[in-house]
This record gives sequence, structure tokens and C-alpha cells, in this order.
Amino acid sequence: MFKNLDIIDIETDSLTSIQIINGYMKDSSAYNLEKSVNYVAADTISKTIIKLEENNSAISFK
Repeated sequence: MFKNLDIIDIETDSLTSIQIINGYMKDSSAYNLEKSVNYVAADTISKTIIKLEENNSAISFK
């Protein structure tokens, strides 16, 4: 997948998306996945970010 120490950029034009992802990663229990497709996306992205960080990749939002 990615090598150790790779920097992965997540690019979005939406500050709201970044806020949802960051909030979801802090407390996923506060988000009801049935209420918003954005929350489902945040769940998927958060899980991917966690896996990348476990492999020593750095994540950056742009």
C-alpha cells in the first residue's frame, strides 16, 4: 500500500468535511451514521487514516 514515512495528503475544498472527519476521529460515538452520508464517509476515511498512521504514514489535509 504505502511505505513507512510517506506523507498522505487528503485534498478537499470543504472545511466542513475536515471538521466532520476530525470530530469523528475524536468521538465517533457522537455521530449517528444513519443520519448523514457525510458521517458514513467520515467513518470510512477515519478508519483509513488510522490504518495509515499505524503504518507510520503522516496524514495532511489540504
